Amino acid sequence: MRDRTADSLQNSFILRIIGCILGAFIYAVGVNFFIVPANLYTGGLMGFCQVIRTVFFPNLKAFDIAGVLYYIINFPLLLIAWKHLDRKFAIKTIISASSMTLFLLLLPIKQVFNPGSDPESTRLVNSLIGGLIAGAGCGIVLLMGGTSGGVDIIGIFLFKKGKHLSIGQLNLFVNIVLYATCAIIFNIPTAIYSVIYAVLCSFAIDRLHMQNINVEVNIITKLDPQEMEKDIMKNVRRGVTRINAEGGFTGESVSLLYIMVSKYEVTKLRNIVKKHDPNAFVTVKSGIMVYGNYLKKI
Repeated sequence: MRDRTADSLQNSFILRIIGCILGAFIYAVGVNFFIVPANLYTGGLMGFCQVIRTVFFPNLKAFDIAGVLYYIINFPLLLIAWKHLDRKFAIKTIISASSMTLFLLLLPIKQVFNPGSDPESTRLVNSLIGGLIAGAGCGIVLLMGGTSGGVDIIGIFLFKKGKHLSIGQLNLFVNIVLYATCAIIFNIPTAIYSVIYAVLCSFAIDRLHMQNINVEVNIITKLDPQEMEKDIMKNVRRGVTRINAEGGFTGESVSLLYIMVSKYEVTKLRNIVKKHDPNAFVTVKSGIMVYGNYLKKI
């Protein structure tokens, strides 16, 4: 039984690694086929690397050096992830960032959408499509439990240190600085279309990154729930509130377990419940607003 469990966990980890690589590829498609040909700039650390490329390496046409710059600047952040963050998370992040750099170098910079009649309309459409595709790629990486590095690593590290600064707030601050720089160095339309890209990218990430969706789970069981509670707290790492109740129809004593998790954790929780009580009655409600001492995981 233990060998099967170990094999299942190993296979799951390998599949997540493959998912991280796939997400990195999709991101590179969005950037190299839509964003870079339209002379736009992505957000975060990659966006600053693209600005550096445009300003200091304007005549380099063989490949986009922004990906290489991103990896060089990202390298010390990856070391921080390896040393201070969860090891599996660090491995997936290193693979994601490395794959992203590789695909940005290998994929040609080619404008897929170019009607030719109105350059500004072309840039707008490219920012919309590129944002959705690149955001989907980043969302898949996050869904697999990794990140593309950069600002996300800094945000997670500060979060672990107890700083009152969310990853979203940090990204917002970095992007404000980035797009203000684009407006000053280049022009305002470039900054505006880049902001549109960032908005669509964030939308696509949120659609895929289920860690952002809070879920309320109620479990009603007639069995002794103590082993189930221990399993949930150990493997899902969420608190459980137990309420002793009585079945209205049968009058039997039952236990109601109340748990708040992210949507990403529902499958793991469901498997634990099924293992301890296949006949348990479970209700799941998503999109719950949560205040107070609730841990948001990445």
